[in-house]
Amino acid sequence: MKLDEEFRDVIGYEDVYSVSNLGRVRRDAGGGSAVVGRILRPAVYSHWYPQIVLSLKGVRTNRMVHRLVVEAFLGPCPQGLEVNHLDGCKTNNQVGNLEYVTRSKNHLHAFQLGLRETPKGEDRRDAKLTDKKVRWIRKQYATGSALQRELAKKLGVSRQLVGDVLSGRIWKHVA
Repeated sequence: MKLDEEFRDVIGYEDVYSVSNLGRVRRDAGGGSAVVGRILRPAVYSHWYPQIVLSLKGVRTNRMVHRLVVEAFLGPCPQGLEVNHLDGCKTNNQVGNLEYVTRSKNHLHAFQLGLRETPKGEDRRDAKLTDKKVRWIRKQYATGSALQRELAKKLGVSRQLVGDVLSGRIWKHVA
């Protein structure tokens, strides 16, 4: 089934730009070299989200297409919420694929779709060790150069952490 395309004004750019329920942005007013009725081609810059440059009274602004769509069709973003792509595809900006959700629900959805992975090792914000230090711990212990408590003291971490590294309960990905 093909969706009928409906255009609505871009909020803040009324009568100059409009956005469709299919995620296309159109120029509605002339001026300079602008062509009325022209569909603008988005660029993809940060985090793979399509963006459009809108111009009003000589001021150019980058806007993400999905934000334009939800603002025009679902209303302003409620405080504390953000836009989620239901299918996980950041370029599918059809209004039926977008919803407002909390940041935690958005992140959970990304994990469920396999778009994000749980950070491991030194990529975790709370990591107390680096991959290099983990290799060092394992080498020192394997050669009998130091006891777990000595290694822990040298690195300023708990003996339990060193034990977990050595047993493979944590830092499994580091060889």
